[in-house]
Amino acid sequence: MSYRELRNFTEMLRGLGYDRKVSVDSFRKPNLPLTMDCLAWLIKRYEPDVDLPRSVQGEAQTIDVLKRACSSMASKDRIKLNAKRLYQADGYAVKELLKIASILYNAMSSNDDDDDMMAEEALDTTNLEVGEIKSVRDVANEITKLSANLYELLGKEEMLRGERERAISANPDLSAIESSVRAKLQQLNDEMQSLERHIEQLKGDVRSKDDKIERKRLDLERQEKRLKSLQSVRPAYMDEYEKLEEEMHMLFRQYLERHRNLDYIQGRVKQYESRERERMDDRDRRMREVLEKLKQDELDMMRGHSLITDEALQDGLYDDVGSGSSSDEGGSSLSGSGSDDDDQDDDDSLADDGDDGIDDDSGSSSDGF
Repeated sequence: MSYRELRNFTEMLRGLGYDRKVSVDSFRKPNLPLTMDCLAWLIKRYEPDVDLPRSVQGEAQTIDVLKRACSSMASKDRIKLNAKRLYQADGYAVKELLKIASILYNAMSSNDDDDDMMAEEALDTTNLEVGEIKSVRDVANEITKLSANLYELLGKEEMLRGERERAISANPDLSAIESSVRAKLQQLNDEMQSLERHIEQLKGDVRSKDDKIERKRLDLERQEKRLKSLQSVRPAYMDEYEKLEEEMHMLFRQYLERHRNLDYIQGRVKQYESRERERMDDRDRRMREVLEKLKQDELDMMRGHSLITDEALQDGLYDDVGSGSSSDEGGSSLSGSGSDDDDQDDDDSLADDGDDGIDDDSGSSSDGF
């Protein structure tokens, strides 16, 4: 609970015409009788039909009165009161009582609009300037702070009164007081001298910083002037630089074009080589197939000729057996040898024909290569 709320509550009770004297210190400690009396008086002022006793005795009666007060205010006027805080009877109870007291006080102040208008005309701030309004607000804040300090000092009066009376009643030792005053004066003089030295040091630091800032500012101005002069003067080698730059761009374009053409030609060469490689592989494959076919045909021809000769020999043997002549055996052997010679000649001719075919194919393939 703040001091401002306590002060506002006491002022509201005083403005509403409460019949008992209430101060800010009344609620520093729990004060249940005063709390119950204020609660009953405020509710009676707010709702005349509600009759609550202003003095209670015992815990049961207190709890019953608090329940009746909270329920009546909640049901009729929709004002929620905390019964636990009211039962504490301290600053938290004042917060609950302020809910009723503020409504009554605002209603009473609204009825006195004429008096308030006269007071406002006396304190009209429309003709004041902005600076004057600010000064008035500052003075009001200062008065509030001084009032709070005065209240705190008055609260310490009870504790300080005894010490003050003892100091007045005691016989003062003037020599001790004089020595203490001189010691304090010497201490203050030493502190003042140290502060003066410190102030002088700070002034010297300020002067040195100002000199350094001035030097830096002059240096900055010189550098800016030099920069402007350099920007306004065209270098002697600028024409040659621009010419070389144009030549470089031209050479770069030529290099780029040649590099692109070379890349295109290399790609076409790779494509041609890959096609040629595929064509050579296809020719080799076909040639191997032709050679395999020729070899197979030659083997087939040799196998077919051997079968013919075997059949002829078997036929000759049957004829010799039928005739039973030994001379015919010799003739048949001669004829068999003759047939063998013919077979050999046929084989040689076939081999020559195969060799010619191979030579022709090899010549044609070599011509193709």
